[in-house]
Amino acid sequence: MNEHEYDGIGPETDEPCGCDMRCNHHHDTDRAFFVTIQDAGRTGWLLGPYPTHYDALQEVGRGKELAVEARQDMWFASFGTASVPESEASRIKPVFRKEG
Repeated sequence: MNEHEYDGIGPETDEPCGCDMRCNHHHDTDRAFFVTIQDAGRTGWLLGPYPTHYDALQEVGRGKELAVEARQDMWFASFGTASVPESEASRIKPVFRKEG
């Protein structure tokens, strides 16, 4: 995929998202972003909220480290990001605190 192709994730836009992945996704300014874990069909919210997808992506590694530190079997889980409408972000209580 080149930098001008739409990857099918999120709304299509010409604005760069800042994630350095040459993609068009998660540009909604009314979204809050979180680091998540998925294991056995369940999703957990590890860190967040972050104002941009890029900020959440930067913390996925730390989220994995914290989860594995808490439970060794989490090494095999999947880690990534998710977003919710900003108005709903206060309803989500991440397991760990974000830095800063």
